[in-house]
Amino acid sequence: MARQAVDTGNFRSVCADAGPTSPLFPDSRTWEVNSKDRNDVIGVGVKYDFRFAKLDANFTRSLGRTQIDYSYNPAALGMTAVQTALAGNGLSDLTLAQYVLNASLVIPINKDMSLNLLGRIEAGKIRDWHYDGVAANPMPANNAAYLDAGPQDYRAKLFGVLIRVTM
Repeated sequence: MARQAVDTGNFRSVCADAGPTSPLFPDSRTWEVNSKDRNDVIGVGVKYDFRFAKLDANFTRSLGRTQIDYSYNPAALGMTAVQTALAGNGLSDLTLAQYVLNASLVIPINKDMSLNLLGRIEAGKIRDWHYDGVAANPMPANNAAYLDAGPQDYRAKLFGVLIRVTM
């Protein structure tokens, strides 16, 4: 099929279907994107009665990974070898690793009162390709300003003491 100009009189017959030579829907210029997500979670917990106190503790580890790759026809897109090498065939993986430790120790004082010691420690590591290079180049050539450098690794700790009174 030869290429031809599209106008209001012939667009239905010329552009009706996608095809390598269709001026509006050239399938030679399509991209294919594949996304693969994997999440693994493991946890373990323990409860123990010391007679004078009760312990409840648990640990959870979560790992998530999203892989995104793509394919395309660089010749149909008019890309040079350098542009093709720069575009590559995928993005960096999106990853999240999270670790959480919770613990509670309940110590009865008498039949109406108890002391509850609480603790939580959490840590997370996040990698997001949306922000690759932002920290190194916060003001790109197009003068766009980024509001932040993206998600950051974190650590959080919480410790508390509660007194429970039953009435």
